[in-house]
Amino acid sequence: YSYQTGPAQAERGGVAALQYAACPGTCRAAEPVSRAEDGLRAALGVPCAGRRRRRVKNPPSTAGILAYLGCSPGTPGIRSLNRLVQAFIRKVPWESAFRIAKRAVTPDLAQRPRWPDEFWRDAIQSGGGGTCFENNYAFFCLLRSLGYTGYLTVNDMGEQRGCHAAIVILLDGRKYLVDVGIPLLTALPVDPGRATRRSTWLHGYTVQPDGARQDGADRYQVLRSRHPKPNIYTLFDTPVSEPDYRRVVEQDYGEAGLFLDKVIVVKVIGERLWRFSSAEQPYCLEWFGKAERGSEPIPTGQVASAVANRVLMDEVKIEEAIGILKSSMTSSPPRG
Repeated sequence: YSYQTGPAQAERGGVAALQYAACPGTCRAAEPVSRAEDGLRAALGVPCAGRRRRRVKNPPSTAGILAYLGCSPGTPGIRSLNRLVQAFIRKVPWESAFRIAKRAVTPDLAQRPRWPDEFWRDAIQSGGGGTCFENNYAFFCLLRSLGYTGYLTVNDMGEQRGCHAAIVILLDGRKYLVDVGIPLLTALPVDPGRATRRSTWLHGYTVQPDGARQDGADRYQVLRSRHPKPNIYTLFDTPVSEPDYRRVVEQDYGEAGLFLDKVIVVKVIGERLWRFSSAEQPYCLEWFGKAERGSEPIPTGQVASAVANRVLMDEVKIEEAIGILKSSMTSSPPRG
């Protein structure tokens, strides 16, 4: 499968950390014990397949986000971090439909990005997600509200420069690469002195030191096993400020933006990774497991409903995005 990302976005969610009454080590829905208010509260809900939506009027709180993910925050640490990663990638897809739909009705470039409040509202209400910049920024804001420290990075994929976002989290004197955009299925240690490795049910991962960039940023190759394209991306371990990050995201909604010409949806469901791309016909839903792969053909005229029902995402938004692309192919307007 080939679902690697390009820029897409988000801003600080500014939501408050909570204490939860949940069994230690679990990732099940938990009940709040106390709340530190930080902004408007949100109605909680779950995404429904097809055309059904639950309205979420206000910016979601940390409580609302964690309840949606079905995960307790825990004390910042590698186990809690990986539980949050697992909860996110099984609930929030990598997808381009929401950005295509918003861009089509938003003339002002500065208003096109979906920052974290909007991102999480779309997720809770409609099962939406985003591409790498959106997913990782929204997740970074959640982690920060839970007491984690770290920073955002902007990285290269092959010959494409500055096209992929990832997070570096600092824990107990070590650095961990976190990426819910690709997604990486676990947090990966980052060590300038040696290659580090982690195994998951789908891939084995390696973070390989690869010298430094001209500005002094440590460079790493992020690799995976059991994939036709083992090199995922080049990580540059240097913090990117939020204003700079937001500028990259904003430009990705412009003329040269990525994933504005196809609807792609990728989501982990159980022990399978599912993928749909409107650029590949005949339409189908592909899946990839530990030792096998397969696909489900999509009947003519049922693309939006088939994808929505599989990944629990708003059918109307998928249908809207596909319609926008078909219309643009017919009229052939400028891409920007």
